[in-house]
Amino acid sequence: MNKVPKEILLLILQYLPYADLKRSLLISKRFLDSGSEKCLWRDFRLVVNNRNLANLPKILELERMRHLKSVKFVGCKIKNKQLKLISAAKVAQVQIGDCHDIEKDCQLADVTPSILASFVGNLESFKLQNSLLSEM
Repeated sequence: MNKVPKEILLLILQYLPYADLKRSLLISKRFLDSGSEKCLWRDFRLVVNNRNLANLPKILELERMRHLKSVKFVGCKIKNKQLKLISAAKVAQVQIGDCHDIEKDCQLADVTPSILASFVGNLESFKLQNSLLSEM
């Protein structure tokens, strides 16, 4: 694979699902370099849940996340600091909750209304699909 030009490697990598693309970054420094190209990650949608919520600052610092457009929060407790991080990353689309599934609802009780209003006002698209809110 060392003799394959980077352009060809990028063409191959673009057909991988994001989970496999992420794993391919561990193969070698060459794969890390090629697999981190922003053209491969431009349509990636970050899903934030209880497992990765604490790592959100580190995730957003990754070079491949610098042009992140879309984030979906599912099954976690959202606080002001997470909304501020997403705002600073200039994300355009945010979804909270998923498909009216109570297991994927997010808690927003700790979010200050003014911060939430400012956050939503800076987005191109915002979807709130928390079951308990949308079913009332």
